[in-house]
Amino acid sequence: QGWHTGGVALYGYRFAVHDHPNPHKASRGQAKRTLELDPVRAPVVRAIYEMYLSGGIGLTQIRDHLNAEPDRYPPPIPVDPARSLGAWSRSSVWEVLRNPKYTGHQVWNRRARKKGHNRENPPEAWIWSEQPAHPALVSREEYEAVQARAVANQRSRQGVPATEARPAAKTDYLYRGLLRCGICGLRMWGNHRRRSTYY
Repeated sequence: QGWHTGGVALYGYRFAVHDHPNPHKASRGQAKRTLELDPVRAPVVRAIYEMYLSGGIGLTQIRDHLNAEPDRYPPPIPVDPARSLGAWSRSSVWEVLRNPKYTGHQVWNRRARKKGHNRENPPEAWIWSEQPAHPALVSREEYEAVQARAVANQRSRQGVPATEARPAAKTDYLYRGLLRCGICGLRMWGNHRRRSTYY
């Protein structure tokens, strides 16, 4: 039904308060909440996805880009404000990219919490709501493209050729994952023209 059942609002959203649908609870001042877009932080989520999906920008570069303009890209505030870094980290950028709720759908069974475990279940075990529960910030296709790129990057670090790591890849780059920029130290990425390959 789209009601928010507890916890803080996901980064990029804020709460909209509604009268409780139960008249008895409404008479006692109880209310219900839904998620609506945060006009300041919602564009930040879009920017993170667009940078990552551009293909040539990684988590470190996105983090540095966001931290260069904190007023434009305010960092997330953790549940315990005392633990706030006051800046974006690689992990906070990745938390935005890996959260399926940005598609507008509610997703259950992401983590196995029984018997004291808190491990993440495989995506095929997740349960997606049939209809959107709140406004979407990214499409399902964009979300899945991000996850596919992350898997390909992981396999690249394990030495798997590009055409195996990413089915859409057309070229294997001999120095893939080995070359780094002499100025900033970030990994260089390959590109291909008709008769030449360059980094």
